[in-house]
Amino acid sequence: MKNFDITLLSATISIFFWLMSTLLTIQLLTSETKVFIWQNYLTLGCLLLASGIVSYLAYRSIRIWQNLSDNVFQKAVLIYFQQVTKGSFAIFLLSLGILPMFYRWADISDAPGVMILGLAICLLMLSVAFICLSFTKLYQKAVHLQKELAMVI
Repeated sequence: MKNFDITLLSATISIFFWLMSTLLTIQLLTSETKVFIWQNYLTLGCLLLASGIVSYLAYRSIRIWQNLSDNVFQKAVLIYFQQVTKGSFAIFLLSLGILPMFYRWADISDAPGVMILGLAICLLMLSVAFICLSFTKLYQKAVHLQKELAMVI
């Protein structure tokens, strides 16, 4: 049952990101104004790249958790955590690409709170990246302690 839950959660997250990318693409391609606004296309590109990263990491998590044995602290899981950390930092950098769109929205509607909302989204991505980094460091220590324990026994 756990493998099914992880598979369902990973698929749901991937589908959400791809659906948001698809909806933004449809909106940009079918808009009435044919003015090229680079902020919209930058946001679309960042969202598509983030969708690819999330989908790849979700696929890797399904594979790792399906092959997981009783020995939880494995080298493959550590490598996966490192990939998640790098992917989280990449998604944070990509989320910086949405700030020009939020700036344009704040300028058009004369509402500076919209810009704060965009900054909050970016800082949320940064906090996820730091949490993943701390989990990676803790997991490295756990793998090292498991090797030491195996040598003692």
